[in-house]
Amino acid sequence: MKKVIVVGFTYMDLKISSNNRNNYLPQFLHNNGYDVELIVSNFNHHRKEHVKEVEKRDYKCTILPEIGYKKNVSIKRIFSIRSYVKSLKKYLKTKEPVDYVISFVPDHGVAQAAAKYAKRVGAKFIIDVRDVWPETFIIALKSKLLYNLVCWPLVLQANKTYRIANEVVAVSETYLKRALSVNKKVKGGHVIYLGTSFSEFDFFAKKAEDIHKDENEVWVMYTGTIGNSYDLDSLFRAYRLILDEGYTNVKLHVLGNGPLEEKYHKLDKELNTKIIFYGRRPYSEMVAYLKKADIVINTLVKGAGQSIINKHADYAASGVPVVSTQTTQEYIDLLNKYNAGLTAKNEDVNDLKDKIIYLIDNPQTRFKMGKNHRIMGEKLFDRDKIYDQFLEIL
Repeated sequence: MKKVIVVGFTYMDLKISSNNRNNYLPQFLHNNGYDVELIVSNFNHHRKEHVKEVEKRDYKCTILPEIGYKKNVSIKRIFSIRSYVKSLKKYLKTKEPVDYVISFVPDHGVAQAAAKYAKRVGAKFIIDVRDVWPETFIIALKSKLLYNLVCWPLVLQANKTYRIANEVVAVSETYLKRALSVNKKVKGGHVIYLGTSFSEFDFFAKKAEDIHKDENEVWVMYTGTIGNSYDLDSLFRAYRLILDEGYTNVKLHVLGNGPLEEKYHKLDKELNTKIIFYGRRPYSEMVAYLKKADIVINTLVKGAGQSIINKHADYAASGVPVVSTQTTQEYIDLLNKYNAGLTAKNEDVNDLKDKIIYLIDNPQTRFKMGKNHRIMGEKLFDRDKIYDQFLEIL
């Protein structure tokens, strides 16, 4: 039996965060005959709390000490990640040899510690590029000059990670190109979208029958993080304009949590929009609400580094059209190719409002785009199919 170590970053619990690559990939490899160990920090990034015990899993899960932090963008987070890297290096010093090491990227310090171990024991080192650090940080720094000054050492660190990989997997073509721009020994690499299990999604979707929805209502829905990368400000203001134009049967639902929750609850009261907030819900509940939606929303701030993310797969599986303000050309091209939704101008409240109203006023178009969205998802985002590529790579 071939042995695989999957090196992650934060602990993600199975009950609330079941639908993510961190937990899905180790289980998938275990189900396909590999001896798997997942190594993660004992700090849950989403809950901002330490994990007391590991949930029962079919594979080994090792959690290592990390000091923790309260804010995503903070000095303490940097020291916290370093503490986890230190714990990882210590653990891997005495770790027996394995055949493969798969490291999620970022964090680059974590990946380089995993690469050093892989080289020592003669294992193949595979990186799975989930995000591009430090490029994402430009949103927080709000200045290209400041970004260049502060982040150049981090760019060099990222380049080192990409170069040492024996194989490169990425969650989008955009991220793959970034890694291969400095890694010349890997030929081609592989794009495997984060995706979602469509069979699992459809099973949970049956619970939508238990959710009450008035017959004349149109539900517009946002799911995901309430944070700096996502432009809920434009969405809330666009919704206010929609109500002002007489669409009182339209209801905006927000499922998720994040560092800016308080800010957006205040904005909701200020605008008197009576938005329905659910907080962070188990994946099974989120799926049920998505199936009740008529329009799903993907709004990102200008310059956001996200490419193809979990949200895209869940939205596509729902069979509901999307209105998006994302500027990533890869995602825009997919929506256009499959006619699966509309792209509004980034941070343009009026254009966002107009795109949503267009779909409200044209139910047949909504139905057609929603059907196309599902077709797009089944081809590109269904983990039940696309994750076989991991087996081919190994």
